[in-house]
Amino acid sequence: MRAFCEKVITPTDASWRYHKYLMPYLPFSWHYHPEYEICLTLNSKGMRHIGDHIEEYGELDLVFVGPNLPHTWQSEATKMALSKSCM
Repeated sequence: MRAFCEKVITPTDASWRYHKYLMPYLPFSWHYHPEYEICLTLNSKGMRHIGDHIEEYGELDLVFVGPNLPHTWQSEATKMALSKSCM
């Protein structure tokens, strides 16, 4: 599967962006972007795909992703998944 390029829009008066996702599960969304990303995933478990590395993840998953590196998280539908990311 080919990753899509995600356009990350940062406010003009800031050098980084914070985004909080709250959803019942994390869908597979294979993407990349030129920004670094710090991602904290709470209340979720499933599979994490970063580049050619695939691994299970659980609650309190903290990951630092480099620029232009395809990545996604795919969770099981359990309680509300919370993903916070800074780019």
